[in-house]
Amino acid sequence: MRTGETGGFIPRSMEELHERLRDEHPPGELSLKEDVILWRLPNGVTVWACFDAIATVWTDSRGRKRQLTHWHPPEDEIFSDLLDICRGRTFWVRKKRALWEAPPLIMERENWDRYSERKKRRYEVL
Repeated sequence: MRTGETGGFIPRSMEELHERLRDEHPPGELSLKEDVILWRLPNGVTVWACFDAIATVWTDSRGRKRQLTHWHPPEDEIFSDLLDICRGRTFWVRKKRALWEAPPLIMERENWDRYSERKKRRYEVL
């Protein structure tokens, strides 16, 4: 285990990252497939994490997988980004009223908390 300049955990391997994340008791199903962590969340969002990127896919009500987003965190932020999802600081919302099944949007808790109650009622938290 290494730590970065900001004191964040830097995994030496995907196995070490997987073990550390598993110790946090994440919701959903967490598995390690070769050099990729596959995390199926209870809300239909699947997270893939590796040293290069974190990607998310959502499974709609028809069972179709739709890519949501991906980002490339520095190696000293990979664990903290996954931990934010585990602890609910990063989550997904979806517009309630749409002509079609709207894909979820990724949301940070601090941004969500700034929304008015009226605006929050337009979304459902997944």
